[in-house]
Amino acid sequence: MANKDHLALLMQGVPIWNEWRRNYPETTPDLSDANLEDMYLENANFEGANLSGANLSRCLLRWARFNGAILNEVILDEADITATVLEKIQKQQKLKKLKKQH
Repeated sequence: MANKDHLALLMQGVPIWNEWRRNYPETTPDLSDANLEDMYLENANFEGANLSGANLSRCLLRWARFNGAILNEVILDEADITATVLEKIQKQQKLKKLKKQH
């Protein structure tokens, strides 16, 4: 379940969210199972955040950063993920799987 304080910050908009992320880089945002459907999240910094089970359907996620984010069972139906950093997430997950096998 999402941290209510983290969710409240994101609901105030991306500029406030990103400023909070810059000011508190040691905090791991928990947005797990959050319903963020239809939100404008362009340029949002979700690096390292837990977004497991979050609903990001129809969100505008252009240029959002997801490095190191947990995206298990995230819903991205009809989301605009143009120029996001999702590819790096997939590579990181692959590397973790390979390390566990050895």
